[in-house]
Amino acid sequence: GITSQVLLERISATLFKAKYCSSTEEAGMEAVEEAKSGDMIITLGAGNISRAGAMLLELLGKRERDASMLAANNSAKLS
Repeated sequence: GITSQVLLERISATLFKAKYCSSTEEAGMEAVEEAKSGDMIITLGAGNISRAGAMLLELLGKRERDASMLAANNSAKLS
């Protein structure tokens, strides 16, 4: 009797934030969008969820590189 909807409702009833995503890719994009420095991302699921860790590292790395490039560009403009 445990479904994605039941899990979402039970997690949301706690202090934790939860959102349903229909694919690993969507979940990765959502997690990276929401994550802040020092946050921990935990994956749990079945099927292709084993790909999520590598995908999250790649997306977070891209976000960091993009932020570094933006900061460097802004710094160069101020000089």
